[in-house]
Amino acid sequence: MKFPFKVLENLSNEQAEQWKKYYIKTETHDPKIEEGIWRRTQSFKNKEESGWKNPSDCRRRMLHYQHRFDIDFTKKKYDLLLKESYLFINYCLPFSELQNYEKILLEKIHGKWKEIKNTREKNFYCGKFSFGDLRLDINIYEKHPEDVLAKRKLPKNYSSIDITIYSNNFVFDKEFCKKPWDILGTGFRKKDKRQRTALGGSLKKIVEMLPAQVELGCGPSIEAGIPPLDYLHDIYCVSDRRSKKAMLAISQDKFLSQIIENPEAAFGKMIEMFKSCFVSEMTNFYNILKKLSDEGFIVGDIITNNFDGLARRAGLNELYVRRFENNHIIPDIKFHPLAKSLMVVGSHADRRGIHRAAREKGLFVVHIDPEGYQSSEGFIPYPVEDVLSGDALFPETATTAFEKIYNYMNSNKSV
Repeated sequence: MKFPFKVLENLSNEQAEQWKKYYIKTETHDPKIEEGIWRRTQSFKNKEESGWKNPSDCRRRMLHYQHRFDIDFTKKKYDLLLKESYLFINYCLPFSELQNYEKILLEKIHGKWKEIKNTREKNFYCGKFSFGDLRLDINIYEKHPEDVLAKRKLPKNYSSIDITIYSNNFVFDKEFCKKPWDILGTGFRKKDKRQRTALGGSLKKIVEMLPAQVELGCGPSIEAGIPPLDYLHDIYCVSDRRSKKAMLAISQDKFLSQIIENPEAAFGKMIEMFKSCFVSEMTNFYNILKKLSDEGFIVGDIITNNFDGLARRAGLNELYVRRFENNHIIPDIKFHPLAKSLMVVGSHADRRGIHRAAREKGLFVVHIDPEGYQSSEGFIPYPVEDVLSGDALFPETATTAFEKIYNYMNSNKSV
């Protein structure tokens, strides 16, 4: 496999200019990078999702990836390229399961990848392999150094395996590599308990709460043709789309097998999210959002976890709040002084407490969300978790809701 890896060939001049204009690094965000971290563990606290049954169930799967994209403007034709890539997977398993997993991996690797190093001492193993410009490292630990450092208590029969896959030009950084372990140390995210809304989704009430500041989740992105986050969960074998249960059994992990057996095809699936963001077209939702902003009904920066950059392309300022190094911690958001409400569009889980911070500031919270999305499998339910009794829930898609709001405002000019 060769790096750079082509994502999209023969870009138009418009696409090249779009890259130059909107893919510029800021203090909080580098839009040329796609990064994700997931940790799935077994505990009594998450037994429904993890399959925990007794104290001996302490399985763990963590995955951290980072893809860096760019365009080489020195060439006559412009191609969108995956310049470098990093993937890290850690499993903590009963030693018998880990031995079986190692055997399966090595059987798949041998004959396809070139062996660079092979060291084995008791329950420690280090193997290094190459496939063109791609590298694969396997390290097995009787006790993982990070678990020892954190004084993490695990059953005696548990051991760990690290699998790292990276392009040969990737520059390792200790702080970067510790990210998933830092997040593991933050503990469990406490779910909010949903309440019945007293106000419902009255258009009149919502309009009365303008001006609003807006938070965008993946709902508007899905309408623009971008895959939902569940797409990444499927690709990286994180959680089951329907049941939402964690994939902790090695029999469920098709991801590594696909990379080992056909790296080019596996990376083709991994880069689909970034590619779809780049080629996506703005929906009428963004047009209306910009109009409402120009007219003073939407104020302040657009708060977002999205890495598609569609709000920027619409001419709106973004406050990018997606974080890994300080999980569960909301950046200090200074809500616009004219905002009466926070309008939350297609955003779920609220890992950073944005809604809670808005309520503390006295803002009315409006959830615009159909509580699910259409897929090839039909409608996938996705309830909003943190609706409280003082909030409003408007169960529509982003575009439909904003069209209704805008039309209502135009038909009630006195509002």
